[in-house]
Amino acid sequence: MIAILGLILAVSIDSARSEERRLLGEFTEATRRQALASAEVLSARLDALDQDTRLLTDLVERSRQSPEHEPLIERRISQAAFHALAVVGEPYRIVSLNGADGEVEIRAADPGEPSAIVDALAPHMKSLAREVSTTRERAIGETARFGARSFLLYGTPVKGGGAIVVTSDAAMFLAAGSWPSLPAARLFVTDPAGVVWAGCATPGGCRATDSATVTKYFQHPAPSTATLAPEAGEILGVTRAPAVRVSEPVQRPTGTWVVTWVASSRAIMESEARMRFRLVLSAVGAAVAVALVGLFILRQQRRSVALEGELRYARALAAARDLENQLVRAEKLITVGVLSTEMAHEIGSPLAVIRGRAEQVLREVQAGPRAEDLFVIIKHIDNIASTVRQILDFARRPANDRRPVSLRNAIERARDLLAWKMDAHRLTFDVSLQEDVPMLMADPDQLQQVLVNLLFNACDASEAGGRIRLEAGVADGEMVRIQILDDGSGIPPEHMQAVFDPFFTTKARGEGTGLGLPIAASIVRNHGGQIDLASSPGQGTTATVLWPAAPGMQEAYA
Repeated sequence: MIAILGLILAVSIDSARSEERRLLGEFTEATRRQALASAEVLSARLDALDQDTRLLTDLVERSRQSPEHEPLIERRISQAAFHALAVVGEPYRIVSLNGADGEVEIRAADPGEPSAIVDALAPHMKSLAREVSTTRERAIGETARFGARSFLLYGTPVKGGGAIVVTSDAAMFLAAGSWPSLPAARLFVTDPAGVVWAGCATPGGCRATDSATVTKYFQHPAPSTATLAPEAGEILGVTRAPAVRVSEPVQRPTGTWVVTWVASSRAIMESEARMRFRLVLSAVGAAVAVALVGLFILRQQRRSVALEGELRYARALAAARDLENQLVRAEKLITVGVLSTEMAHEIGSPLAVIRGRAEQVLREVQAGPRAEDLFVIIKHIDNIASTVRQILDFARRPANDRRPVSLRNAIERARDLLAWKMDAHRLTFDVSLQEDVPMLMADPDQLQQVLVNLLFNACDASEAGGRIRLEAGVADGEMVRIQILDDGSGIPPEHMQAVFDPFFTTKARGEGTGLGLPIAASIVRNHGGQIDLASSPGQGTTATVLWPAAPGMQEAYA
């Protein structure tokens, strides 16, 4: 009997130890999945930083490569973009454009950032700008610390010299995102400069640590998975017990970030110790002990399933956020398509009948007292029909019958179509074409529609007795630059980003649909060209169109 009980006890203890190793393996795998999910969160944040910085870089480089634009206007646009990023991007505290010598050309700071901090960070930003300008490589600067706050500096070079430097509050930057949670565990993030940030998954947020006893466990390169002694677990803040350390690198041109989870296995160890103690005291109750082990395994499996569910939800949420912007843009186009189809069917036919009857009555009354009313009715019917056609043109991509087209003839046709409006406003229309301007590769009707839309807007913006100029010449050999300039009221800076959005208009209700510029921009892009607006309040507006020239086709002049 004793031999049988001893055998049962030995088998039970051996089974318990095997189970301990298995649970530790599962626990390590679950921690590894947490590290992968955390690396995805950090990667998304770094991608957002790269994208935001790339927008500013493209804006500055495009401004430098466009000498025809006013430097003052371009600088104001750049300053507005830098200020918008500093205000909208919560982690971004200061954004600056520095020259090759590190001197500041443009700087924007979050309004809530104390000026003392901004001034204190200036030397660090200049130093990083000089380094980036010299190496022409993106880089992470040395972490700057002021009191309890730490700042991350990110620099990227700009063509033509200089660099853009973005300074972020480290606690905000590393806390921006839904870090996965793990019981009895701590999250550490090591930046490319070797600074270890602790407590990122806690309510207090990330904070830099200088403790040599802590940072020695995060030296790079480190094994992706390792087991730490109880002393190390206590030092790293996960209780005095064996711990599992799982690291996941995030590679970037600026260097390697490392996300590390340190998870305590104390719960597993204590549970296994209690189970063995019960087995030693009650060998006869081996069956009960086995049942307890089974329940424990079931609990661990449920926890594993729960963790997998959380990971799937986090990935689905990230995918949903990526699609959200596309859905918002698609929703407007879908709505326009549905509305345009319904409007064409429901409004087009009745309008034709109403207009026909009105013309018939007009012929009968001739110059009678009601003739003027009939003229007003017909005019408003034509306005409604024009609006329906504009919505249809925007909702569908029109056919593109391209062939060589004379720009001079297209301008003359547009002038004839808008002669009534220019005469009504007493506007002067000047045309200046280079003698060597080639013919354009275009659909004639669509080219005329672009010119009419842009000239129509210029007429509406100009005061009575104003002047409109159209200039055209060769640009870059294969393109023709067409510029329409007016001396009207101009466009406020806050509206410049929305002028090409469908249905956006600053005109009074009933005077515009907000589709003229979007349709013109769509036609230009479909022909492989570019369109841009430059404007200042009270100084007029310049619309610039780059249109592909017809190869080998030169206009003939008498």
